[in-house]
Amino acid sequence: MKIFSKLFILCFVAVLAGCAIHNTPDTMVSKDTKNPNTISDNHIQAYVDQSGSFYPQNWEARYGTPCKYLCWRKHYSLKAIAKSKNVQSEKYLASEENRILSGVEGELKDVERIFILIHGYNNSAKVSAENYERIKELIDFNESDAVIEFFWDGLISRSWIFGDAKIWFRATGYSQLAGAEGLRDILNSISNKKVFIITHSRGASVAISALSNPPYGQKFADDTLETHGISVYDSMQLEHNENRISLILLAPAIGEIDFKSNRYYQGDESFRELGSQLINISYTVNPNDSTLKKFLDYPNVTGKFNPTNFGYDFDAGAEIRAFYENVTPYDFSDTHSHSFSKYIENEKFLDMLEDQGIRTNR
Repeated sequence: MKIFSKLFILCFVAVLAGCAIHNTPDTMVSKDTKNPNTISDNHIQAYVDQSGSFYPQNWEARYGTPCKYLCWRKHYSLKAIAKSKNVQSEKYLASEENRILSGVEGELKDVERIFILIHGYNNSAKVSAENYERIKELIDFNESDAVIEFFWDGLISRSWIFGDAKIWFRATGYSQLAGAEGLRDILNSISNKKVFIITHSRGASVAISALSNPPYGQKFADDTLETHGISVYDSMQLEHNENRISLILLAPAIGEIDFKSNRYYQGDESFRELGSQLINISYTVNPNDSTLKKFLDYPNVTGKFNPTNFGYDFDAGAEIRAFYENVTPYDFSDTHSHSFSKYIENEKFLDMLEDQGIRTNR
């Protein structure tokens, strides 16, 4: 077993020079991507980069075309690019973020319920948008509701050989920044709303990281400061805006560590508070999801490499369910896939929506 695990680690980590690209707005090939953050008629599309920065208008002309080949080791950070250019570029990026968030606040001021949809890693904006449409068809909307389609840089694999593995480690860190630096800003722009956050795969990390700061390894923290100029320990806290937040996590690619104290790597192994605005968590458990199992069925593998066993192993969530109130698992073992669309198509997803009182009767 030890030899097998070591061989797997070598295959999983020592990846070949495969091809991956960043999930930037231009992967949404069916629309104008020069001005990706759109706000109108209670419908918002929000795009953030790998550090959680919102894409400004004419982002590509101002900050350059993202890498298109062998990109999984290459950053595309708006803040880093702006800093390398001049002060005006930095100011423009900041002003655009303020404009976007002010627009979000104004658009959502009078709504009652907000649905936030978050894709996982290794998904293009185009494919994610198609799955968002599938979800919206299943929700019982009324005129006082709003939808936020959230897009983050979970990278996109272009290789069939260990393609997911090649981008996994970087995507896990990007998900935390997308939540703590991007989605949290959106949540801080709204108040006294019923908020349903529906996620797939590593999107669960985006949502949980938005509620409170996740545990960051020191190397990742140092790299983030050097690359993006962001101190992960100085993120603006989630404001107590009297929202009532429900999380619906499909195929959550997370583990117990994702709920731990932000000082976990300094020795504090306690669970962290996720805030009084969180009222419940619904999540799927699927032992037949080969991606969550990392294509193996060995706990010493699936529980490592940034664990994903929360969405695969019922017992892996035992302490989480004991610590937090109103955490409910749903058995999705009849879904033999990690695909976002397959989880949406499962009849039990309708049960999850029904239990939240948001399932359409159509």
